[in-house]
Amino acid sequence: MTQPSKGAAAFLTLFGLPFLGAGLAFMYAQFVSRGNFSAFQTVAAILFGSVFVFIGGVLIYAAIGGYGQLKKQAAIEESHPLSPWLWRTDWAMRRAESQNKKNEILFWSLAILCNMITHAAFFSRRTCRWQDSSEVRNSRRPRHRSAAFLRAQSHQRLR
Repeated sequence: MTQPSKGAAAFLTLFGLPFLGAGLAFMYAQFVSRGNFSAFQTVAAILFGSVFVFIGGVLIYAAIGGYGQLKKQAAIEESHPLSPWLWRTDWAMRRAESQNKKNEILFWSLAILCNMITHAAFFSRRTCRWQDSSEVRNSRRPRHRSAAFLRAQSHQRLR
């Protein structure tokens, strides 16, 4: 019987560590320098960093949890090498469980991840658009001057 690979779990853990570390560092930097930004920008940046923390955490959790499950499955297969129907716990108890629960958890996790990315991108873009539009609006605004002011300027030019 083959044993689960420790290398695959180590690779997945090492692949997830930069995501986790970068996300935590980004969140820490934003939290420390929150005085330089508005509260909305700080929250949007922390949400953006939490996406990376979430991705890194999921990868590390999958590596550790997956290795444990593979180790347990290898022990079950080794104990019943000629009875493959005993390798699954539901079949060993003479039941057939649905796989839909696992799919539901996967789809909810993917939906949450996509929403985190989309919300961070939307809110960061929205703040930039608001800032740009207010600057443009202020620069294009015509200056209304009173007639007395314009007459005073014209008299100064004539002198």
